[in-house]
This record gives sequence, structure tokens and C-alpha cells, in this order.
Amino acid sequence: MRKHGWLVWNKGRAWRFFLPKTGNTFASKHVSFGSNRLNIPVTAYPFRPGELGFPVQCRAAGKGRWHLPPLIGILTSEHPSIPGFRGNKANFRDIVETGRRMGVLVFVFTPNGVRDSASEIVGFTRHPAVKGWVRLSFPKPHVVYNRIPDRKAERQPAEQTTLRMFLESEDTRLFNPRFFNKEELWHWTANDDTLKYLQPVTEIWGDQATLTHFLDRFNPLYLKPVSGKAGKGIMQIKQEANSYLLTFVTGRGRELKRFRTRFSRILYEKVNRLTNGERYLIQQGVSLVQYNGHPFDLRTLVQKDSEGEWDVTGLGIRLAGKQGVTTHVPRGGSIGKPENIFPRVFGSEAKQLYSRALELAVAAARAIERQSGHALGELSLDLGIDRNHRFWLFEANAKPMKFDEPLIRKRSLERIIQYAVYLAEGRERSAHS
Repeated sequence: MRKHGWLVWNKGRAWRFFLPKTGNTFASKHVSFGSNRLNIPVTAYPFRPGELGFPVQCRAAGKGRWHLPPLIGILTSEHPSIPGFRGNKANFRDIVETGRRMGVLVFVFTPNGVRDSASEIVGFTRHPAVKGWVRLSFPKPHVVYNRIPDRKAERQPAEQTTLRMFLESEDTRLFNPRFFNKEELWHWTANDDTLKYLQPVTEIWGDQATLTHFLDRFNPLYLKPVSGKAGKGIMQIKQEANSYLLTFVTGRGRELKRFRTRFSRILYEKVNRLTNGERYLIQQGVSLVQYNGHPFDLRTLVQKDSEGEWDVTGLGIRLAGKQGVTTHVPRGGSIGKPENIFPRVFGSEAKQLYSRALELAVAAARAIERQSGHALGELSLDLGIDRNHRFWLFEANAKPMKFDEPLIRKRSLERIIQYAVYLAEGRERSAHS
């Protein structure tokens, strides 16, 4: 049995729980809030001027007792120059407001907001009565969702200390504890029976002999930065009649740049200059199927559901731009609808291949979680289908970017909350068993 109540932040900078009177009595004068079980008073009087109320759905615990829903914290990084926090604030806002609609309180915090081994955390949430973000004090969350915005921030001492504290915590669950990179994914894929058949031939970019070996075997080739994201830094090498064509995008732009040479030694030197000392992979190119002359791949969002099971939340298509080297939208790619493109490209095989894509995405998510050794709650995967209808795995991202498709977006937000509740309630049951 569940019942609606309100967590209320009052003028005394403290929390209380407002439970409207109904036929059900509330036997206790206090209720536990947060994973450190902060005792807050239960009151029957409504909001007073200046108070902020947050709707929550509490759960009956028997004998007139009720449990508050789990408290969910989103971990990000401090902004270096202005008050507040970094990260995709629109995404955080959507998660907080989805939690509000589902009766769960969600807040955003940084390592600087953690006090006394997380017994108190200063963070930010949203309220309809306040424009923008409101800064409040919260108890320790039951679940921490890691959304530190980039690898550099995640390596900082404060972030590492905070992540380690929650990973080792007995009363808080943390999921997606870190970024992983393309080199790790390559090793995990090679060592896993589920994944190894999906991986294009890959090596670490090194000496000219490595380039020559790949030029002798594959056309085209791709070079990818180990820690890259959203297609940044990717290069393509095509062998033409009497020359090599190197295509690349630099910086944040979409403009393609090209370099042509007849000599592999000059090509090697040019690539080395472009890598600028950054660690890269060299990879077999795959001849992807095309739609209206544009190669495309499948962007799948795989998340754990309310039962803690992996499931595909949504699948979208990303088409490469004209003469593009990547399907990423920030690099000139575009969005396509599977329901339109699959029947036109695959004909009678469309349903079978679509189902196969969903099965492989779930299998890959399970395998990557197993190989990573950490609890994961979501992944975005880039799958490709070649002209022989063979599937390939190009990328896996532990910090998925927002999907533009509205239905996928709505489901993804709900699943973040559902999985967090599942994690917290599983830990709670274990603690009381």
C-alpha cells in the first residue's frame, strides 16, 4: 500500500514530513529520511509561508508505520568560476522533475557539498515556486547516479574521494562509477565470448609497421582517440587508385578536412601530427548498409528496469553526413527513424534484424558490465550492420548523451528513477533481513 505525503523544508532549515490525515493513522511521530536514517518529525499541518513542499509516495510498513521513498543524488562537479555545478543542467532538471512526478525526491550535488562522511550533503533541486535551482541541505542519499561530466573532472582528487566513499558505503548504492574508454572496451570485447565476434580488428596506434599492416588488409581504416566522445578526433583513411586519402574533423566544427598523399610514410607522419601525442586506436573499417546513399548505424540505449534487468529503452538511427567519417550528430550526422528505414533497406528481413539488434544490445550490456567489474545502470551502444547483414559493435558509453527521440527520452528518465528505487529498496530489504 502506498500513500502520498510531502517532505517539507522549513524556515528553520530543517526537514519535516507532512502526511495529510486520512482513515489510516500514523503510529510514529518520526520517520527516517535518507540512507543515514535522519529522524524527522511527522506533522499533520500543511505548508506555512516560506516552506517548500516536495511530493513523495511513501510505502506502508505495517502497524501504522510508513517508509519514505529512496532519496536519489546525482553526482557532478563544481563549476570552477561561478557558484553552482557543471554538467548538463537541462538533463538534471528533467531527471529531478521526472522524480517529482513519480513521488521521489532527487537532488544534484558535488564533492564540495559533502559534509561529515556524507551525513549531510548540500545540494540543489527544483521547486515550482522557485525560479531555477534551490540550494538545500539533504541527508545521505540511498542511491548516487554518477554524472561527473568528463574524464578530466572524474580524475580530480575530490571526485575520486567521493566516488570511492560511495562505492565502499554500506548504505548507499552508486551506479556507473566511471567513464570507460575505447581501449578498455577493445580488451573487454576480445576477452568475452559474447562480444568478440562483434569487434572490428583493432590495435593500438603505434609505429609505421602497424599502419602498413592495416593498409594491406583493410580499406577504409579508422583512427579513434582512446578517450574521445561524440566523434571528436576520428580520422578515416581510404586507399584510392594511386594515393591515400585522410579525412578528419578537428575541434568542435563539422567541416571535413582532407589530406592526400601517394606515400604511406608521409601519411603516417601526418596522422602522428594530428594525434598530437594522444593515445589512439587503429581499426578496420566496416562497409555499413546505406539509406539514400548515407551509411548509418544504430544508437541503442540499454538501461536496467524496475526489476534490475537490462532492457533496450530505445533504438535510433544515426546517418552519416555527406562524405562524413562519422554518424555523430555533432559531427554532421542526422537522425533517422527505424520504422521508416529498416523496411526500405532490409525488406523482408527488417523485423528479424531489428529483433537481433535488440537481443545483441542486451547481451552486450550484460557482458560489458561483467567485464567492467562494476554495477552499471545504463549504457548507450553503437551497433553497425554491414552489407552482408553482419552486426558490429563500435562503441559503448557509460555516460549516455540525451536521446533526441521524445519517446526514448521519456522512457529513459523514468527508468533512471525506477532502477534507483530498485537498488535502494533491495539494499533496504537486505539491511532489515
